[in-house]
Amino acid sequence: MRNLLHANFFRLFHSGAFRAAVAAEFAYALFIIGVTFYSIYIKESGQFGLEEPLLFAFGTAGIIPVPMFIQAPFLSVYLGTEFSEGTIRNKLVSGRSKVAVYLSNWLTCMTASVLLAVLYLALVGAAVAPTGLPLKMPAGQLLLLACCGLLAIAASAALAAMAAMLIRNETKTVIVTLSAAIFVMFLISFLTARLGEPEFMAVYDELGRDVAGMIPNPNYLQPVPRSVCRFILDLLPTGQCLQISARSAEQFWRMSLLSLSVIAASTAAGLLLFRRKDLK
Repeated sequence: MRNLLHANFFRLFHSGAFRAAVAAEFAYALFIIGVTFYSIYIKESGQFGLEEPLLFAFGTAGIIPVPMFIQAPFLSVYLGTEFSEGTIRNKLVSGRSKVAVYLSNWLTCMTASVLLAVLYLALVGAAVAPTGLPLKMPAGQLLLLACCGLLAIAASAALAAMAAMLIRNETKTVIVTLSAAIFVMFLISFLTARLGEPEFMAVYDELGRDVAGMIPNPNYLQPVPRSVCRFILDLLPTGQCLQISARSAEQFWRMSLLSLSVIAASTAAGLLLFRRKDLK
């Protein structure tokens, strides 16, 4: 296992896909730094805190899951190359078990994804901290949010690794993982909008006058569907990341436990299916 991990990380750091992912993360960090500096020094609207640009490591203002859009093609190409170049077959021929091969790739993918997020945090922190932006939340809470976000990114990487190890073809895997990331982004946007519906609403006539006072909102979710929507939002790693980037996350320990559950379930399912695959 140690030799497999050593070989994986050696190939990772010499991989064009990883270098492209680092470049994309670097460009995203520079973009957020530029927007932050523009807001502070040009628009002079420094009403936000230091935590905002830092937490954008997990998504842009609770809207765009940037880490997932970087992670999906990177991991798909990285693992797809192992199949196309016969690397995995050579590992098995040399006596490595399918379990060891899967777990080494799984650990490499999660580590690489977390490193990309840490790179963002280091770049943005080093650039923005000297501006004197105040930290508007307790430092402990910020650290807890960052740890939850990194765990959610690891869970997302575990899902992407499972897809890449089972599909095997890098082009198909890129299409599947990117399509899934886009679908989940819109699903989360829909769920967030539904959860944000007020319980009561006002009715106005064509002149903008209140004609009926406050009446029950038919789009307001009742307790059971509200709990289901909230659970889905917390279960999906992308949902967790977007909540963290929007600073709307509340149940930190629940989110962490759900991330660990996603990692465990996807790894167990991936191992079971990968062991049954014929790699000849």
